[in-house]
Amino acid sequence: LSPFFPGTTTSLLPTLTRSGGTTSMTYIRRTDYVKRALAYNLITSTTLETDSWSSALPMVTQTTVTAINSDFELVRVDLSVPATQCFFQVHVTLNE
Repeated sequence: LSPFFPGTTTSLLPTLTRSGGTTSMTYIRRTDYVKRALAYNLITSTTLETDSWSSALPMVTQTTVTAINSDFELVRVDLSVPATQCFFQVHVTLNE
């Protein structure tokens, strides 16, 4: 079982990278996520405790979307992250 999207070097799991002063989170999203009533939300915590998670939207500086194929796209979110310890999750929910 490959950890990459078929025919690419794109990770199937979200990745977090830091280059210079920019932290970037990348994840795969369905191109028809709105039609399917899916919501992708980036959340953050400094402790990993259950009630410590909140929206990472205030940290987002830029979002870039690149097509992988007609069904999936790669989302890259650049973040302004404080120097302290910080954790991230991508929550996918069905909004029916």
